[in-house]
Amino acid sequence: AACLDAARRAQLDPHVAPAALLFIDDPEEGPEAGLSLSRDGALRLGGVVLLILVLTVVVSTTIATRLLRPVRALTDAVNHMRRGGGPTTRVEVRDAGEIGRLAEAFNEMSEHLERAEDQRKAMVSDVSHELRTPLSNLRGWLEAVQDGVVDPDPARMEMLLGETLLLQA
Repeated sequence: AACLDAARRAQLDPHVAPAALLFIDDPEEGPEAGLSLSRDGALRLGGVVLLILVLTVVVSTTIATRLLRPVRALTDAVNHMRRGGGPTTRVEVRDAGEIGRLAEAFNEMSEHLERAEDQRKAMVSDVSHELRTPLSNLRGWLEAVQDGVVDPDPARMEMLLGETLLLQA
């Protein structure tokens, strides 16, 4: 293997250029000299760095604002609902990602709460109607007995007792 390698090197030697040393700076100066720039070069470099920094801040702020806008809208809607704004609060869904799915879930929850509130109001209305009718009947008969318009006979007392049992049930 060593003989083969020496033979190849001997054949290729006339066709290979000699090794060259590349210097970025003056080889006479030592490595401790550092980067030397003219005043114009330093100003140009500083301007480019400042421009890149400003662009980075502008792009970062724009992206952060765009990403946080739906989160803020959702937070505002939750706070509005918590303060008693009612279950009619909705959030506009613009995103198809995680935030969009969260906004859709919030809207579904809001619709569910709205339906539950409507059902509660209907139930309270029905219960109050069902209580008002027997109470009005009892009151009318008791006032009639108190005024002496009607005698308190056993059949009437049985009917009034039935009304109170109905209310109790």
